[in-house]
Amino acid sequence: MIVEIVCAIFLFLITILGPFYVTVPMHNLSLWRMERALASSISHPIDAKIIEQHSFLGTRYTNTSECTYAVGEFRLTSLPREVLLEKYKNLTVDIGGFSYNMPVNVVIVDNEASLPLDNPADAWLHDFLENLDLSSSNITYYLIYLYEEGRSSLGDYRCYE
Repeated sequence: MIVEIVCAIFLFLITILGPFYVTVPMHNLSLWRMERALASSISHPIDAKIIEQHSFLGTRYTNTSECTYAVGEFRLTSLPREVLLEKYKNLTVDIGGFSYNMPVNVVIVDNEASLPLDNPADAWLHDFLENLDLSSSNITYYLIYLYEEGRSSLGDYRCYE
């Protein structure tokens, strides 16, 4: 009798808590696929060098349950900003399970650079600007990132606030 009660409690706990632990690897895999797409599916300028890499998985707001994904790289190049923006203009990547063609976002890093406050890349941008000397006129710094907001959390505890 006691064994049956313990088994019933155990089965109940697995049924209730199982999705919370199963979805974590699924979201980790999705974030990893975005990181791989940014690193290998996009043709960057030949002289572009990576300075910093960032990633985000979680919710953007309090009292919500949604997963937002963002991966990005700060890079530098000798290309002028107009040429650089033209290179990435209308560029998308196809990552299965995400938006059919996820847009590639590029922000030129200067003192006027900003993003919406609910975008995780905005915090990256502000932190990067604090540690950057923009006096060198022949170097263009930029942030290239992939971003998808509001996906289902499917029980992942990181997507609850």
